[in-house]
Amino acid sequence: FVIDTQYDAIPSQVLTWAKLLLLDTVGNAYASSRCEFAQIALKALLGLDAGEGRVIGMPAKLTVRDAVLMNGILVHGLDFDDTYLPGAVHLTASVVPTALALAARSRASGKDMLAACVMGLEAGMRLAGAANGGILRYGFHPTSVCGAFASALAASKLMRLSHAHTVMAQGLVLSSASGTMQPTQEGAWAKRMHPGLMGSAAITAAALAQQGFTGS
Repeated sequence: FVIDTQYDAIPSQVLTWAKLLLLDTVGNAYASSRCEFAQIALKALLGLDAGEGRVIGMPAKLTVRDAVLMNGILVHGLDFDDTYLPGAVHLTASVVPTALALAARSRASGKDMLAACVMGLEAGMRLAGAANGGILRYGFHPTSVCGAFASALAASKLMRLSHAHTVMAQGLVLSSASGTMQPTQEGAWAKRMHPGLMGSAAITAAALAQQGFTGS
């Protein structure tokens, strides 16, 4: 479904909604960019390495995967990013930074980027809905767990992986899918990094799968 569905097959009302979500995602990132946690996160990541990946609303560039991590922190930083209530999940915070970073890197078209976002979000919502609140009840962060698989699908689509390699990317990102809700009990910043961390892991999984590295 993810591989075969192209931009022209996506209903117009879905594309319109996806564009609004994309705009909302960027707006959330800009709002977070003024906060202390954003400044500290950027300083830490710049201390590791610079690159060509753009950071939304901040004058900096990071490696592709670190840009996804940073942008995920920004989008989810204030907790105002969109929520799919049946799954209690914020998916744009991982899927959109992943798609934007890979589309920029490969110079993909806006249509291809948007289609990857729609497919990742659709699959992520179905996973979150199927869990029926179970992920949260066991103390894990649904945004993080489901965002890993959703982002890996978006990444696989933009990287034009075969069906077999896309399946393998899901098996690989399974090893990264995690994220505890403990930070919400303590007021810690760690929850903010979950979506971007999963987006970064998704790109890693897709790249490994593309070269034949095997997963579950």
